[in-house]
Amino acid sequence: MKELMGTAPPQLARGSYAQIQVWHHVLAGGSIGCVCCGCGEETVVVPSVVSTVPVNGATNVSVNTPISATFSMAMNPATLTSATLRGRPDGAVAGAVAYSGDTATFTPSAPLAYTTRYTATITTGATNLGGTPILANYVWTFTTILPAPAVVSTIPRMVR
Repeated sequence: MKELMGTAPPQLARGSYAQIQVWHHVLAGGSIGCVCCGCGEETVVVPSVVSTVPVNGATNVSVNTPISATFSMAMNPATLTSATLRGRPDGAVAGAVAYSGDTATFTPSAPLAYTTRYTATITTGATNLGGTPILANYVWTFTTILPAPAVVSTIPRMVR
């Protein structure tokens, strides 16, 4: 069994009718017969994460930023839950997952903690429309901003 991960088979001319037909089927989350040599071997289309917000290693991230991941193809929204898309420093962060287009967004129920390193994970429970999971957990980290400075005293002292 062969796996395709986001690149067109080199044997198909870029933009050709055959390539468009194959990729229409691939993007729908199915599997296809071999397009390379006609051997009939099944090719499974494997979804992957192509981008995240915040990006991996980001710093000074707002505590109100939703966490999102964009996939290489349409995913099964029923498999994108708080169990498969998580953000956590020491424990789970309460929130809700929404899915639109090819992007899953986790919105925390409350602002994230200041000056905290978070690890976001999309687990192998996330599958495309054909039921194929991502190959491995996708993990990225980010750190939230420092709290805004607060005035604790003034000189001369403020008189009311």
